[in-house]
Amino acid sequence: MPSSAVKLTGMNKEFAELPTITSSAQEVQQNITDALREFQSIDFQEIFSELLITIKNIKQLTGSDETRQSMHALSVSLTELQGILTAFNKHSVAIAVNAEKTLQHSSSAMQKLDNATDPLLDDIQQTIANTNLTLLQFQVSAKDVGDVFNKDAQLQRNLNSTLIELRRSAKSLRSLADYLEMHPEAILQGKKR
Repeated sequence: MPSSAVKLTGMNKEFAELPTITSSAQEVQQNITDALREFQSIDFQEIFSELLITIKNIKQLTGSDETRQSMHALSVSLTELQGILTAFNKHSVAIAVNAEKTLQHSSSAMQKLDNATDPLLDDIQQTIANTNLTLLQFQVSAKDVGDVFNKDAQLQRNLNSTLIELRRSAKSLRSLADYLEMHPEAILQGKKR
């Protein structure tokens, strides 16, 4: 803050008045001269040179073959992913319906376990048939997905593992049905040792 006191004219009460201080013409001229010296000391040539280098680097980066190849590879990957999702969606409803049927038949089989062994064996056979149908649809889906991906893809390996587990489950259910058919009393008494 300047050491001089603020003097207001008070000529117009309608508007706010900004205080000013008087200064000599020499002070004003010195301030303008200092500002011009600072402005002249800026190295515009260097700034423009660096700006041109930056623009050139951006052009090289966006116009390079690597960038174009990366964009093309990304586009191909997105197209393949869309194909995979389409193939999966095509079979997902049927898989879900058959899985639901399998769950319903399994639930029904558990409820009828206390009633009789013959109807139970029929339900187990139906459950096995539904499991086999679901397994076949999983295989069709895996083939469709396998056609989209190469054979070494992680999704293919996961689907194959799932199919192996489903085959094991179906085999276990068949073994249980065969055992119960030969030993229906095992439902009430348990397996004899």
